[in-house]
Amino acid sequence: MSTGFVYIMFNPSLRSGQYKIGKTTRSPADRARELSVATGVPEPYEVLYEEHVLDCHVAESIVHASLKSSRTPSGKEFFAVDLKKAVSAVTKAADEVGRILSDENSSMQMSSTHIKRQIGSDDEATESEIDVVIPIRSKRDKKDPSQEQREYLRFWTTFLDRISEQTSRFQKVRPGPYYHRTMISVRPKIDYYFTVNKKSIRVELFIATPDPEYNRNVFEELATHKIEIESKFEDSLLWQAHPKDCGIKYFFGTGDYRNDADWNALCNDALAVLLRLESSISPHLQRVL
Repeated sequence: MSTGFVYIMFNPSLRSGQYKIGKTTRSPADRARELSVATGVPEPYEVLYEEHVLDCHVAESIVHASLKSSRTPSGKEFFAVDLKKAVSAVTKAADEVGRILSDENSSMQMSSTHIKRQIGSDDEATESEIDVVIPIRSKRDKKDPSQEQREYLRFWTTFLDRISEQTSRFQKVRPGPYYHRTMISVRPKIDYYFTVNKKSIRVELFIATPDPEYNRNVFEELATHKIEIESKFEDSLLWQAHPKDCGIKYFFGTGDYRNDADWNALCNDALAVLLRLESSISPHLQRVL
């Protein structure tokens, strides 16, 4: 898993209604400057919208899949799509994989001047049109991140206490302010963990040692046993190899941690599926390590 950003960029040299939608593990503003120099466009790229997420690779894949019918022939990260629809796709992906909240990395605000340039001239665009172009949350309306993090911490403290009542394997795990925690460490940087967010629960074997080649070798060896692993797991898994890390993932259920009444069911479901994933992969993983 790689934390990072999913962004929407615009360049005046693009056709009207076309946007570049991609990911970066650095600042989207830095990426925009890099693209402006590397591609030789007459005017610089501008970042219209960004979401800071727990896994930018997965988030980008979700966005691209939801917008695939709007992809242009010029490249996989360029889409001819309504801006409101593009932002909706990015925000939904952030909800699904998990959003990182901080004052510095909150969702960007889009200026009225820039929105006017996207939909017409200053004379053509009215204030009412601007208001409905894109549903950006204002800082006045956005929930205080520190309060949200406190809610996550309360959820995970309770969550881990309940899990520890069923098994001793997680007793050394300490909750943090975000809603993803490593649960079972096979060895440093090779972990089973689960994520609970507003849309779903995700369990995963995450391979992220400092050696990318080693990570890929482990992943590819496991992939040779994909049929056996998925047969034992009794469902298909999402197999993803990235330049620096790799993961074997499974999404399921409705993981709304905001409702205290659902916590028992979330705990039982997440633990059962995580242990099922571990038992399906572990025999093959132990032979590789």
